[in-house]
Amino acid sequence: KGGKPKNSNRFTPPSGVFVIDQVAIGGSSKAHQSRVSMPITEPSNGAIIGVITVELEAAAFF
Repeated sequence: KGGKPKNSNRFTPPSGVFVIDQVAIGGSSKAHQSRVSMPITEPSNGAIIGVITVELEAAAFF
């Protein structure tokens, strides 16, 4: 997100591991949300070269 600070060293799990944050109330949406992050890896050596992070509305899963 454009207005949020970036934490470049935050995501350090092994290749292929998803990180799912706890459900919390979103600051601007006031909805229950969770973030899911997945690494993007370099196929030749498995090094993490980026991360895709999406926010999900938790109510959609209940």
